Amino acid sequence: MLTLEKLEIYRRYGGDVDGYARYNEDIPNSTFDRNDWSLIGSFLQDLYLVNTKFASRSFAQELQNKIKLNCDNAETITFLNALVSIIYKNI
Repeated sequence: MLTLEKLEIYRRYGGDVDGYARYNEDIPNSTFDRNDWSLIGSFLQDLYLVNTKFASRSFAQELQNKIKLNCDNAETITFLNALVSIIYKNI
């Protein structure tokens, strides 16, 4: 389950999982399970495609359903959507 805390950590490391692995001494190892980091990256990439109109409506709807199933609350979903412009700011 994705939480605001996990998204904040992902943002702090700019999506760099290697940076997280090397410098996360202040973050408990149990914060992320093995799929969380890649799930966040996948959602961000898919949201970018939706936001730039490179995805169909059905893809966008299916994505929103997946996001709702994998995020703990509406605040997390809002931050996930905002994180797209932070991670993809140079594109």
